[in-house]
Amino acid sequence: MADLENVLVASVTQTHNEWAQKFAQALGIRQRVPLVINRERFKNGDVSPVRKTDLNGKQLVITAFASPHKDPQEIIYRTGEMAESALNDYGATGVDVVMPFHLKSRQDSREQEHPGDPKWVGKSLNLRWVVKTMKAAGVSHVLTCHVHSPLIYDIYAKVYGVVDGRQVLHEVDPAPVAVHYVKTKSSFDLTDSGRNLVVIGPDKGSWNFIDDIVRLSGLSNVPKIKMHKWRDLANDPLYIRTEIANLDELLSAKFSFAGTSAVVFDDMADTCGTFLRDQEKILEMARKFGWGIPKDWSFYFTHPVLGGKDYEHYQGFLISNLKPKEIITTNTLPFIDEEQESSFRERCTVLRLAYLFADLYKNCTLKGGNPLEYQRFESFEQVDERVGGLYKILRDPELHFLEKPQ
Repeated sequence: MADLENVLVASVTQTHNEWAQKFAQALGIRQRVPLVINRERFKNGDVSPVRKTDLNGKQLVITAFASPHKDPQEIIYRTGEMAESALNDYGATGVDVVMPFHLKSRQDSREQEHPGDPKWVGKSLNLRWVVKTMKAAGVSHVLTCHVHSPLIYDIYAKVYGVVDGRQVLHEVDPAPVAVHYVKTKSSFDLTDSGRNLVVIGPDKGSWNFIDDIVRLSGLSNVPKIKMHKWRDLANDPLYIRTEIANLDELLSAKFSFAGTSAVVFDDMADTCGTFLRDQEKILEMARKFGWGIPKDWSFYFTHPVLGGKDYEHYQGFLISNLKPKEIITTNTLPFIDEEQESSFRERCTVLRLAYLFADLYKNCTLKGGNPLEYQRFESFEQVDERVGGLYKILRDPELHFLEKPQ
């Protein structure tokens, strides 16, 4: 078990070093991240790691970020290559990987598990290859954030030969940070114990997340809308269908949108098709049952995938079609800190999480702790005390509506 004096941080790419540098600083490590391991490129296109700092007897932490400008397969390969070289050539005693958005996390199932479903025909369990790459390279732990589904833990358990995949994959829970931002720094009216807020889970995978959001907020009057989603064709927003899963509960409670702000919470936004279809279905039901309409809509998503290389298009799509009051996301994909379309900048708040990752790594991963127990909170007061100082806010100082003089 390493101590912080023997930990060094390296980044897989030459971009987004600020995230890795903040992570290192939060651990108390005084180093320049690019000077630990660099890359040498040969004229024929081959690239290999080159050690720039003595790693003998050190614990290495490799940061690996998804990016619209880098092929995911290349990032995975580079991570494994760097880890293997550190352990077998440079004398490192251990390697952990920080991958805030777990690459290929959506490829967590395969055709055999969905017989008769045309959406899954020909699909393989590609996430398994990523986990096997980490295992083969000698990676001890992977830190990530807001997993796509619990299936990822089963894959880690099987590949690493452990009882619970959480022994290897340590997940940073974004719910406490999202709650803290909503209650202390957002644009929402939270008077009357949150009666003016409606929290929406856009698919079944988000229901536990919104339950945690409401529980940790301590706002007893916040109604929840839980949506069910299915696709007739994978990755095509035109083939998404939705329904309100807890409709009977809402009708029984005589639910109304009058005077409320609707806030959607999800793990990621890619094409934003789910958000659009949910909004259409909810407004359809609102007209049918006389609920009225929300005074505004906002959207939180942990991972700003936003169509990858087409991120400018989907940022504009989100603004023009969903007309959000506020967009809240995180920098698990660090490109979002700077690469925003102008209308997106006016509405987007980025919650920067490097310090939060460092806190979990320092107090849990290095000490052999249980991530679930370490991140268990019973009240907003606990969240405020522990998490309030572990994230930073990024908004455009000139364009964002909350930064402009009122």
